[in-house]
Amino acid sequence: MPTAARMRVVRILWAALFASTATFIVVLFLVPVADEPAPPILLPIFAALAISLAVISVLFPRYAHRLALLRGEFPVEEVDDPDAIGMFRASAPKKRIFAEPERTRERAFFCYQTPFILGMALSEAIAMFGFVLGFLGFPLPHVLPFWAVAWILFAWRFPTERKVFEPLETSYKAKLT
Repeated sequence: MPTAARMRVVRILWAALFASTATFIVVLFLVPVADEPAPPILLPIFAALAISLAVISVLFPRYAHRLALLRGEFPVEEVDDPDAIGMFRASAPKKRIFAEPERTRERAFFCYQTPFILGMALSEAIAMFGFVLGFLGFPLPHVLPFWAVAWILFAWRFPTERKVFEPLETSYKAKLT
């Protein structure tokens, strides 16, 4: 599958998860909320959990992605750098490239997808906290920040080729041609 097609699949997944959080707001307006007020202690508890999830949703997928890349053992080779200046052929600087570029791209996407989905799911859980609080009767000014944080994390996590391949190149100190 070409890189563009793989990116399209990941972006569709991103959009679906993003849209699912918007449906929470729609449901919140259509379904009657609790008549009696919820315990006020729930708001700071859910806020603390949401902050923890936000941090975990950023750090853990990054760690898992790098770990998957390092465990992938992508073959790298050194070749002469045609752009480098050297007096003799043997002294010409070398550059590191991936030996099997197409297979490397394919495997890099597999290493990227699981941590990406995990980060998106953790971000979506933050919006779910807002949904639960709204459903329990908290007013919109108290619950909308949960969606705002989730959407900021979603926007920050928008899939690009750079986010897929740059950690690979950094981990192996090699270029993907």
